[in-house]
Amino acid sequence: MSAKNLPSLGRLRVHSILFGNEPSRIDQAIAHLERAAAVALSRGVFERVELAYGDCSSRDELRTTVVAHNKEGSALAAVEYHYFNANLGSAQGHNQLLEIGDSDFVLIMNPDIMMAPNAILELARVFSDRKVGMAEAKQLPDRKS
Repeated sequence: MSAKNLPSLGRLRVHSILFGNEPSRIDQAIAHLERAAAVALSRGVFERVELAYGDCSSRDELRTTVVAHNKEGSALAAVEYHYFNANLGSAQGHNQLLEIGDSDFVLIMNPDIMMAPNAILELARVFSDRKVGMAEAKQLPDRKS
């Protein structure tokens, strides 16, 4: 992929809302995100990428899984966990995370996604045009099921 049409966009905050998710799927999603973040950082598209989870589950059981990904040397500058102690739903959960965070761009991520290594680059590419305010990735089904 050429560097052509790759803007420099500042800080990216990735949001995801949890509700009783399997820890292994969270680990898998973070691993894929970290790889995509490393590619975006190495190409200069973003100067910082961080991840924030909001948990709407009935019990605070996923904190350890999430915060274990706060590692020095990671492409993710920060990994946050916020337990809401209520089933806020996806939209209200993301609104809560928006109030907490500060970034130039927000990427809303499903908690069980397996992001392609170039996903952040391709989503960012369209923002070379300042008239663009939103981009969405195409989601493909898991062919293993």
